[in-house]
Formats: sequence, structure tokens, C-alpha cells
Amino acid sequence: MIFSLRHFTPVIIWLLLILFSAILPGNEIPETGFKGFDKIVHISIYAVLCFLLKIALHKQFVYSYRSYRVKYYAVTIAFLYGFLMELIQHLFTSNRSFELLDILANTVGCMVGVLIFAFVYRKI
Repeated sequence: MIFSLRHFTPVIIWLLLILFSAILPGNEIPETGFKGFDKIVHISIYAVLCFLLKIALHKQFVYSYRSYRVKYYAVTIAFLYGFLMELIQHLFTSNRSFELLDILANTVGCMVGVLIFAFVYRKI
């Protein structure tokens, strides 16, 4: 089986957008009056990431014995990327920190992305 990069182009673009937003200094992020809004953003961003990963991995391994494990791969990759982004924020940005609640929100977003994929592809 040959790895096809074309399936992962949307994933790579989304990963770069997440990286760019993660390295912004904390003082450049606009404040909202809604407490917990950043957790909703985390959930949304990682739901999209996991959804895109699930699509790309599903297309890559559609005729492979690994196809039934795709959701686990997608969640694991997205979770590890979210953890890495929290470390990068803590170590390399100003006014940003490592937050366990952000990691929890990222994980919830991953699960939401898998559920959305299951719902969308069940309807097709």
C-alpha cells in the first residue's frame, strides 16, 4: 500500500492553522464576554481536525485490514497534536499556558468529530 498525500491535504492545512493560532501571543487573542468560550473553540477546532483525519485515514485504508481502526488512529493523532500544542504554548509563547482543561476540551472535540463522521457517513 502506498501512502497518498492528497487525502491528507485538508488535514495538513488545518494542522497549520491550529499551529498558527496556538503560537499567537496571549495578548493578541480577543477577549469575549462569554466565560468558557475558549473551551467551545477548542472543542470545535479539534472536532474538525478529527473529522478531517477520519476522512483522510478512511480513504487511505479503505481496502486495508487497518480500516476498522481508523477512528482510534484519528483520535490518537488529534489528541497527541493537541497535547503538543499545549506544550508549545507553555514553552514558546508569551501569556499562554499549559491547561489541562484545554486538553480535556480537545479530547471532547475529537470524540465529537468521530461522532459527526459516523452521522454524516451513515446518511450518505
